[in-house]
Amino acid sequence: MSTRTSARRPRAAAFTGGSLRRGLRVLDVLVDATSLRSAAEIARACELEPSTAFRLLTALIEAGYVLKDRESKRYFASPKALIALPLYHPLNVFRRDAERMLQGLRDELGETIGLVVYMLGERALLDLAQGRESWGPYYQTWLTSPLHGSASGKLLLMTLSREQRARLLGRGPYEAHTPHTLTDPAALEAELERSRMRGYVVARDDAYVGLTALGAPVLMVGGGLVAGLVLAGRTADFPKERVAQTGLALKRAADLFANNTPSVKPVGRMIGAQASRGLG
Repeated sequence: MSTRTSARRPRAAAFTGGSLRRGLRVLDVLVDATSLRSAAEIARACELEPSTAFRLLTALIEAGYVLKDRESKRYFASPKALIALPLYHPLNVFRRDAERMLQGLRDELGETIGLVVYMLGERALLDLAQGRESWGPYYQTWLTSPLHGSASGKLLLMTLSREQRARLLGRGPYEAHTPHTLTDPAALEAELERSRMRGYVVARDDAYVGLTALGAPVLMVGGGLVAGLVLAGRTADFPKERVAQTGLALKRAADLFANNTPSVKPVGRMIGAQASRGLG
């Protein structure tokens, strides 16, 4: 059984500067681990001296972020690190409210459906209903796919002004991730305008050849972008007609969810969702 080495109440660790960065690296290794890890394994994974890793682990234990098994002398991330949000945090309530809707869409469309939340220009995958194809390698909690080459990114860009997009993307041409990625700013602007008109975005082979993703925005009253419903499937399964049908189905579901789910508003307030151009 894993227990803390001390019964005292966890206190904040005295991390400063470089030690904070190293401590976070140690914590990242433990959060990603699926079994207990030794101090030597953690030191190797973080490229640290064993004595440094041990000192950081001790500080993390005192802060309540790491547990140590007394018998094996191995370490694991604590509930504080693994499940940081309270059960009734707005994001957890939002995720639970969306669960049935995501599963229903998955069953209806037969593809993987994700719920992406937008926070200060960043994208977090809050929940996922797995479809017939496994796209797990392409999903992390914090999405870093190219803004101009992904459905989640295009949803964000679609709600911004031209000036805001320019600050995020630069002057162009943008990086090409496949031969199909839109790299010309004018071409991307035209695509985003089409997306605004129809209410959903399409990323067809933009980031990965063979992967098509579609997305529809979940908006607060007044048009603030809170989240997006994002679908991913094989490009071969998405002829032009199915793209349009699926996009409209996502839009209907996103609109219905936004208008009938009380937790949308608290999440929008928390993340500071601003009115989105042309989408209110």
